[in-house]
Amino acid sequence: MGVITIGEGGVLRIPEELLELAHLKEGAPVSLHISGEGEIVIQAEERDPDQWWYWTEEWQKGEREVEEDKAAGRVSGPFTDEEFTAELERLANEA
Repeated sequence: MGVITIGEGGVLRIPEELLELAHLKEGAPVSLHISGEGEIVIQAEERDPDQWWYWTEEWQKGEREVEEDKAAGRVSGPFTDEEFTAELERLANEA
Protein backbone atom coordinates (compact mmCIF):
# COMPACT_ATOMS: atom_id res chain seq x y z
CA MET A 1 0.00 0.00 0.00
CA GLY A 2 3.01 2.29 0.21
CA VAL A 3 4.93 4.03 2.93
CA ILE A 4 3.66 7.03 4.88
CA THR A 5 5.65 9.25 7.21
CA ILE A 6 4.74 10.12 10.77
CA GLY A 7 4.19 13.87 10.96
CA GLU A 8 4.63 16.43 13.70
CA GLY A 9 3.00 15.35 16.96
CA GLY A 10 2.79 11.74 15.80
CA VAL A 11 0.16 12.47 13.15
CA LEU A 12 -0.35 9.84 10.46
CA ARG A 13 -1.95 10.96 7.22
CA ILE A 14 -3.80 8.03 5.71
CA PRO A 15 -3.96 8.33 1.93
CA GLU A 16 -7.38 9.23 0.56
CA GLU A 17 -7.60 6.06 -1.55
CA LEU A 18 -7.14 3.90 1.58
CA LEU A 19 -9.80 5.87 3.43
CA GLU A 20 -12.19 5.31 0.54
CA LEU A 21 -11.43 1.58 0.42
CA ALA A 22 -12.07 1.33 4.17
CA HIS A 23 -15.22 3.51 3.89
CA LEU A 24 -13.79 5.95 6.45
CA LYS A 25 -14.43 9.68 6.55
CA GLU A 26 -12.92 12.47 8.61
CA GLY A 27 -14.03 12.09 12.21
CA ALA A 28 -14.73 8.36 11.88
CA PRO A 29 -13.84 6.44 15.06
CA VAL A 30 -11.03 3.91 14.72
CA SER A 31 -9.10 1.84 17.24
CA LEU A 32 -5.38 1.12 17.14
CA HIS A 33 -3.80 -2.15 18.20
CA ILE A 34 -0.31 -3.61 18.05
CA SER A 35 -0.29 -7.15 16.67
CA GLY A 36 1.90 -9.91 18.09
CA GLU A 37 4.28 -9.26 15.19
CA GLY A 38 4.56 -5.55 16.06
CA GLU A 39 2.30 -4.33 13.27
CA ILE A 40 0.03 -1.36 13.92
CA VAL A 41 -3.55 -2.35 13.13
CA ILE A 42 -6.12 0.37 12.49
CA GLN A 43 -9.66 -0.92 12.86
CA ALA A 44 -12.86 0.94 12.00
CA GLU A 45 -15.30 1.06 14.91
CA GLU A 46 -18.91 0.11 14.34
CA ARG A 47 -20.56 2.99 16.16
CA ASP A 48 -23.63 5.02 15.36
CA PRO A 49 -22.36 8.35 13.96
CA ASP A 50 -24.97 10.16 16.06
CA GLN A 51 -23.37 8.68 19.19
CA TRP A 52 -19.74 9.63 18.53
CA TRP A 53 -19.87 12.30 21.26
CA TYR A 54 -20.24 9.49 23.81
CA TRP A 55 -16.86 8.07 22.81
CA THR A 56 -14.90 11.33 23.12
CA GLU A 57 -12.17 11.29 25.76
CA GLU A 58 -13.92 14.09 27.67
CA TRP A 59 -17.20 12.15 27.90
CA GLN A 60 -15.46 8.88 28.74
CA LYS A 61 -13.55 10.63 31.55
CA GLY A 62 -16.89 11.69 33.00
CA GLU A 63 -18.19 8.14 32.67
CA ARG A 64 -15.17 6.81 34.58
CA GLU A 65 -15.70 9.42 37.32
CA VAL A 66 -19.36 8.39 37.69
CA GLU A 67 -18.39 4.72 37.95
CA GLU A 68 -15.81 5.59 40.64
CA ASP A 69 -18.42 7.61 42.56
CA LYS A 70 -20.92 4.73 42.35
CA ALA A 71 -18.31 2.21 43.53
CA ALA A 72 -17.35 4.47 46.44
CA GLY A 73 -20.99 4.97 47.47
CA ARG A 74 -20.94 8.72 46.75
CA VAL A 75 -24.12 8.59 44.64
CA SER A 76 -27.63 7.29 45.19
CA GLY A 77 -30.32 6.02 42.88
CA PRO A 78 -31.72 5.44 40.40
CA PHE A 79 -35.06 6.65 41.73
CA THR A 80 -38.66 6.88 40.65
CA ASP A 81 -40.06 10.42 40.96
CA GLU A 82 -41.55 9.59 44.35
CA GLU A 83 -38.34 7.96 45.59
CA PHE A 84 -36.33 10.95 44.40
CA THR A 85 -38.55 13.38 46.29
CA ALA A 86 -38.34 11.23 49.42
CA GLU A 87 -34.54 11.03 49.15
CA LEU A 88 -34.29 14.83 48.81
CA GLU A 89 -36.46 15.25 51.89
CA ARG A 90 -34.34 12.72 53.81
CA LEU A 91 -31.12 14.54 52.86
CA ALA A 92 -32.63 17.90 53.81
CA ASN A 93 -33.59 16.53 57.22
CA GLU A 94 -30.03 15.25 57.75
CA ALA A 95 -28.54 18.67 57.03
